[in-house]
Amino acid sequence: GVGDGEYLVASDVPAILGYTNRVIYLDEGDIGTISPDSLKIRRNGGYIVPLVEKVNWTQDESQKAGYSHYMLKEIHEQPRVIQNTLINMPLPESFNKSEILEQSRKTGILFLACGSSYHAALTARYLVEEHLNIPVRLEIASEFNYMHRLLPCKLAVVLTQSGETADVLRAMRRLKQAGCMVVAITNVAGSTAARLADHTIYTQAGPEIGVAATKSFIAQLIVLYALCFAGASAANIRYQDYLSTMRLLPSVVQSILGSHQNIKDAAVEVAKSKSAFFIGRGINYPIALEGALKLKEISYIHAEGYAAGELKHGPFALLSPETPVLALVSRDQTYEAMLTGLREIKVRRAPLIVIGGAGDEQLGQLADWVISLPSFNRLFNPILFTVVLQLLAYYVALELGCSIDTPRNLAKSVTVE
Repeated sequence: GVGDGEYLVASDVPAILGYTNRVIYLDEGDIGTISPDSLKIRRNGGYIVPLVEKVNWTQDESQKAGYSHYMLKEIHEQPRVIQNTLINMPLPESFNKSEILEQSRKTGILFLACGSSYHAALTARYLVEEHLNIPVRLEIASEFNYMHRLLPCKLAVVLTQSGETADVLRAMRRLKQAGCMVVAITNVAGSTAARLADHTIYTQAGPEIGVAATKSFIAQLIVLYALCFAGASAANIRYQDYLSTMRLLPSVVQSILGSHQNIKDAAVEVAKSKSAFFIGRGINYPIALEGALKLKEISYIHAEGYAAGELKHGPFALLSPETPVLALVSRDQTYEAMLTGLREIKVRRAPLIVIGGAGDEQLGQLADWVISLPSFNRLFNPILFTVVLQLLAYYVALELGCSIDTPRNLAKSVTVE
């Protein structure tokens, strides 16, 4: 950070927003030396004149603004984040003509990410294969880096909220050396990932202070949905309608944020448990993984996400009256299979919390608690499920008195391998 008569060192931009919005990003291998009146950066054996960049985030964006925790504030900022991200997305016409889409139609797409970003990428796999008819290969970046044989790849999409995730950056360098085009989806302009990538798409989440990803994850989902529908809109006009429908998402998400006493009630029950399971099918399966991650991150309750059909392959042995199951249910092709699974769970006397469509009598008969989603196009249920599960994790952690914004042993940006 470059202040007035001072220099600051930080691993992430939000840490210095209270002092300056001018930053210098170090490249891999750079060595910086600061003193009260000077800054020197050494690169490849010589000193360089560093580029000073201006960050468009403000200090106010990195304050709690009256909320008890950053995480709660950042959950409530999501309607605005969705709106801003959609406004700044490339136009469908320009995307359809881009070399990125043409390249992917021929050879498929490799998605790489870690943590919550991996769950967003897994959601993208369902979207891209279903709506663009393009094959997708998905890898956890930290595992990809230890695969000795690099399969042929012409296009890779990497997701990293900070743009500084060490495992993702290592994978990007490896892919570029192999001649692969790399597209980065990140939240930080000027980050290492943005500088390494051939193309960068920025989410518009603003600074996220809470360690658990909330608004940055939603922004990634919005980018992935919009890219997919923009790519499909040239061949089918209904995708233009989907893009228009996405503009209604801020108000739908706001309706969840404005009235969620039922989520608080369910959280009290979950807080009594030592373990919990999250289940979903199809495109809702990645959100079950994300919900479990949120709960374990900030409440320290052991939580696992599963594809619903996989409970029968072992996890059923762990179900008991003390082990709640949180089920994500959509009225789609997975609905009947989900109902069958819920009945099997009830036979084993596990408390059942179901998140699904409003007025669904079958869910009401099976579940101990029902959290109803607003009526909306079910294609976007993963986004709505995400907001509910974020609030649930928050209120469980609040009930248990946990350190919500700074959970133990975790860092916001994972900058080491």
